[in-house]
Amino acid sequence: MDSFDVAIIGAGPGGYVGAFRAAQLGLKVALIEKRPTLGGTCLNLGCIPTKALLHLSGHYAWARHHAADSGIKLAGIELDLAALMKKKDAVVQKLVGGVAQLAKARKITVITGHATLTGRSVGKPMKNVTVRIRRDGRVSVTSRAGKATLPDLGEWNRYGELRLLGRVGEVANVGGLKVSPAEVERVLRELPGVTDAWVTVLRDKRGNDCLAAAVETKRARAEIEKKLLETLPAWKLPKIWLLAPTLPRTDRGKLHTTELIARLNVTVP
Repeated sequence: MDSFDVAIIGAGPGGYVGAFRAAQLGLKVALIEKRPTLGGTCLNLGCIPTKALLHLSGHYAWARHHAADSGIKLAGIELDLAALMKKKDAVVQKLVGGVAQLAKARKITVITGHATLTGRSVGKPMKNVTVRIRRDGRVSVTSRAGKATLPDLGEWNRYGELRLLGRVGEVANVGGLKVSPAEVERVLRELPGVTDAWVTVLRDKRGNDCLAAAVETKRARAEIEKKLLETLPAWKLPKIWLLAPTLPRTDRGKLHTTELIARLNVTVP
């Protein structure tokens, strides 16, 4: 069995930088990581993928909404979400591959697997604490102190880690059932032919909650509703719709929610 001067658990920015420094000081280093790639949450799932998507979406927003202001006329601009995600993945792979090469060059032994410190609580699951994702997508935590439902939507990734998708925000009461606009908005944005979407809660003329959706798309409402029904029950579908190839935006390229609400209110039943 190999022995090491230093064993570092976790190959995130803190772990791999610490491993590099230890190797520079002449120590024999083992770097233990549960993923097949180095970089931790930051490089694989968090900071870097997010920054890549923000950078790419910034190009799209500028080309679509601000290029003409600079005298650049572009026609037929469309968002190819699959290609955009592929580019994001390529950025991630390049960076995690670079970290792997740096570790190899420093003769660091990378071990893929789980590790913990015996006799300590570090790295071990907390006893009597259960985290689950409810049917409505919200995160629920149960412990000896009680049970709490967080105002966050979440999902489990393939490594068994909790990935937060954002706050629930408003909740609509539709016929006695609760539905989050954020949940419907997320599904809408994943539909083919939809470049952007925004869902909110409005009141109909009887004072009842109803979902209202503004969707940036060239597809017909019937097509959108048909695709939604593949994922959502019929009662979660928006009652009020605004579909347009281009939705109003602010100077920063974000959806102009005040104007959208004004347009949606016109069609309130």
